Amino acid sequence: MRRNIKIFSILGIDIYIHYSWFIILALVTYSLAFSYFPAQLPGQTKSTYWLMGGVSALLLFASVLLHELAHSVVAREGKLDKIVLFLFGGVSQIAEEPKSAKEEFKMAFAGPLISFILAGIFGIIWVFIMLPLRHQVLSSIFSYLAIINLILGVFNLLPGFPLDGGRILRAYWWNKTKDLHRATLLATNAGKGLSILMILLGAFQIFAGYLIGGVWLIFIGFFLRQAAEAGYQRVMVQDLLSGVKVKELMSQNPVCVSPEMSVSQVVEEYFMRYRYTSFPVCQSGQVLGIITLQSVKEIPRENWKDETIRDSFTPVSPEHILHPEDETIEALRKIITSDLGRLPVVENNRIVGILSRKDVMNLLVIKTDLAFRK
Repeated sequence: MRRNIKIFSILGIDIYIHYSWFIILALVTYSLAFSYFPAQLPGQTKSTYWLMGGVSALLLFASVLLHELAHSVVAREGKLDKIVLFLFGGVSQIAEEPKSAKEEFKMAFAGPLISFILAGIFGIIWVFIMLPLRHQVLSSIFSYLAIINLILGVFNLLPGFPLDGGRILRAYWWNKTKDLHRATLLATNAGKGLSILMILLGAFQIFAGYLIGGVWLIFIGFFLRQAAEAGYQRVMVQDLLSGVKVKELMSQNPVCVSPEMSVSQVVEEYFMRYRYTSFPVCQSGQVLGIITLQSVKEIPRENWKDETIRDSFTPVSPEHILHPEDETIEALRKIITSDLGRLPVVENNRIVGILSRKDVMNLLVIKTDLAFRK
């Protein structure tokens, strides 16, 4: 099941929506239409409240997108992958961590800065245009957007990794200690502490009778804790794999299959014999694609003897072809995003090896067990 849906690209950056985004869009719309706007502007029809809630929810996520785009534009040198809008807002997925504390600070501060600018713009429209015109519906919408963007900017400046404030904290300690590992550990611990505080505050709110607000704080607290740990692990993986080339880990003389082989032949002579979940499909030493166990399973068994794999393998796009001199951390990212398990290593247009996620994971396990750090 695809969890992310690409909706468009902007400034060369792919924008995706996670399926959980639709859940929060509906919840925010419902909350605004049945609670917030009726309290702020009583006497309107239900359809008006629904329209106000829907428009405000969409503009809220547009604001979140601009917040993430600010990070992305500043981090263009960090090999930006994409932006994903999901349950708790959005995230810019960048292939590499910033290379300096200064770059980290600029990237982290760009998001809240945009949120504060948006809060100012919506606030000006609200106070100096909508209020004098006495347009109550639009006035309520713009006041909400001004307030929510202000809250978004302030919340993201809280000093806990991976929030922007946590990244700013990491940039400060990174610049002070010249040690990214130590700075990340400190910012991560601050993020975990912040998450515990939010969970406790959420529990207090529930006991005080504010059920919905309390539940949200608890959810966000757990999410921040998980995100902080994931961010720390990502930095550690990059640290452990720093300087390791693909040629050091790849399996040489990889077993290839021909596109003219029957499905049954590939199953019996390759999948059953070598017990890999995928094989490169090659012809005259050149890689055509990858045949996976999953793609074989989708072929009716009664067709295995007569059908070749030519129409069943997955073509390998150029961005998923590895080179012996590639950095392993970049290769691991390609393996994960390709969802193929193993990727071919090509030199001078000929396959010279293959690298799997398991190869990289084995190295990480060994280095972690030996407490090795470069």
